[in-house]
Amino acid sequence: MDLFEAWEISANLDALLSRLIVSTLGSLQPRKLRVGVGISPGVTPGHWRVALRAWSREALGREMEREIERLRDAVEVRVTGPILALSGEERVLPNVRRERPLLPGCSIGHYKATVGTLGAFVRGTTGAVQMLSNNHVLAQVNLAMAGDVILQPGVRDGGLLESDEVGRLSAFHPLQPSGNEVDAAVADVDPAVLPQDFALPGIGALQGLRTGVLAGVGPVRKVGRSTGLTHGRITALGLRNLPVQFGQTVLLFDQVVEIEGMELPFSASGDSGALVVDAERRAVGLLFGGSDQSTYINPIETVLSVLSIELL
Repeated sequence: MDLFEAWEISANLDALLSRLIVSTLGSLQPRKLRVGVGISPGVTPGHWRVALRAWSREALGREMEREIERLRDAVEVRVTGPILALSGEERVLPNVRRERPLLPGCSIGHYKATVGTLGAFVRGTTGAVQMLSNNHVLAQVNLAMAGDVILQPGVRDGGLLESDEVGRLSAFHPLQPSGNEVDAAVADVDPAVLPQDFALPGIGALQGLRTGVLAGVGPVRKVGRSTGLTHGRITALGLRNLPVQFGQTVLLFDQVVEIEGMELPFSASGDSGALVVDAERRAVGLLFGGSDQSTYINPIETVLSVLSIELL
């Protein structure tokens, strides 16, 4: 089917899913409602399908299964398993060492616990240079306060409050139970640790950003704290009600883009905050979550808009 028809059917399935969630609140375990709906590219150029992403097959329920049977080849169903916010674990990884000056892709995090990836350098409304990453990396899922210390490397990679401060939390977009379109935060950077240029290691200087619907984007790349430089392709767009686990809490995200690694996994725990770019080095999105199969990003155009920042 064409792109417009795929969007229309996906919107209808999303409305059905929303009705099912409302009608079953209080009667089903939360895990039974873990389904996201979007679109995915078909086998041939210009052909699209509806994308359903479920933590388990049981999560779809009987009514959704009937719709899948009715639509047949127009729907692509993937059982993802739990989708997690990809803050990091303690282990030996490519980009966990101390970096002075700072580099995109290196380990950073709030001083209390988390670790993730420095995605890119940006400029905010004050004109100061800032570092961009996720809310759950820099702001502890809304628990942090402006002015909190950011470490490089992150505390789980050996960063110390006494010696590894590289910036202070400036702003974050609050995460909500549902309707989230970004997981993003920025921190002011200590001028003493700024690099001379803002190129992404192994990729190069950014050449702008992809805007609008991300249909037709070719191969993509990212450099992250855990898996370094990896290559992938977009496998779904516009996912709505996508469930992502943050510790013991599950939050729902809209307009999410799904990426699959070309050969190796595109990301792993600790790559949250990495900037994803296309083959022309245009920014595509900000990595924030993943499962055993896939990676999930927020479109960079939305990230920049909600934080009132621009990429450097």
